[in-house]
Amino acid sequence: MKTVYKRFSVITGFGMLLAILVANSIVVRRQVKVQVDNQAWVSHTQQVLLQMSEVEALLTDAETGQRGYLYTGQPSYLAPYSKAVNQVEAQIERLAELTADNPRQQARIPELRSLAQQKLNELAATISLYRSGDVNGAKALVLTNGGLHTMERIRSVIADMQRDETSLHAVRTQTYGKSVRVTVACIYLASILAALGLILLAYFVLHEISSQERHAAEIKRREEWFRVTLTSVGDGVIATDKNGRVTFINPIAERLTGRRLEQTRGSGVSQVFPIYNELTLEPVQNPVNKVMELGHIVGLANHTVLKHADGSLIPIEDSAAPIRDDKGTLIGVVLVFRDATAERRTQELVRKTEKIAAAARLAATVAHEINNPLEAVGNLIYLARVRDGVPETKRNWLARHM
Repeated sequence: MKTVYKRFSVITGFGMLLAILVANSIVVRRQVKVQVDNQAWVSHTQQVLLQMSEVEALLTDAETGQRGYLYTGQPSYLAPYSKAVNQVEAQIERLAELTADNPRQQARIPELRSLAQQKLNELAATISLYRSGDVNGAKALVLTNGGLHTMERIRSVIADMQRDETSLHAVRTQTYGKSVRVTVACIYLASILAALGLILLAYFVLHEISSQERHAAEIKRREEWFRVTLTSVGDGVIATDKNGRVTFINPIAERLTGRRLEQTRGSGVSQVFPIYNELTLEPVQNPVNKVMELGHIVGLANHTVLKHADGSLIPIEDSAAPIRDDKGTLIGVVLVFRDATAERRTQELVRKTEKIAAAARLAATVAHEINNPLEAVGNLIYLARVRDGVPETKRNWLARHM
């Protein structure tokens, strides 16, 4: 349960960190788009202001060229005027397109277009009079100050438009600056959260690694303790995995089987521990397989012998038990056996001794049964010898056969 909780904690931590990064990416992307849009509007406002200055400069240059032509009579001074005639309408139209999103500016475009046309008409009239030779008439038209008033009105309209655009530019610049700050804040916030998340995860992972290392060291220490213990046991010990393959064999087992651990590790237990019936020499089912089938301790049948690597047969006694983990799952089998040769000899000696004792008891019984009638016969012979009137020859014969 603790392991599941730790895994869930790690997965949750990485999930939260990933969610923060994804959310921040979405926010930053949105803020970058807002920033780009705001920057575009700032650039748009600057472009509108530039376009207004272009219209005003065209008309101003046209008037300057007209004045130079009237004073000098040189046609070269009319170049700005000609440029204004050719471009001013297109420039005003471009200004109308740029301010299409601004109703206040759109309301001033017709007035600006009308005033520009008036100014160009006034300039054209004076130039036409001058070309026709009516120099005084051209100067008199200029001196009426009609063109001056028209130009002042043009500058006034453009000034109003520029004030609105300047105010709009300030607002848009402020909005753009705010979007930049928000974007930077989002990046820093995500970086800080990601760094904190990585620090916490790194701490957790390092803590778990340290815990795992301690646990591994403890397991290694216990394994070494068990290895030393099993190595020191006076009986042969063979341990297998859940598939019946040898994982450990102690020195006693190495001596009894004639096979070393380096040669047997990973081999099937039947190859390392071949056993047979002592009387029939038929193979016997390995107790390890029985344990894996039955799941409990199994003892070896009587009259079982182990075939040594050199081919000799060794009488043995053994038992096998399952190895289970903390969940009760079978993960291996341990086989414990010992050389029963001395015991077999002792048992054989006991059997022979019992046979001799039985024969002795039988002989004593038979002797007792025979001795009783012989004793009676001896008594009768004695009585016959000592009786009066017995011939001397018969008395001597009886004496010899007592």
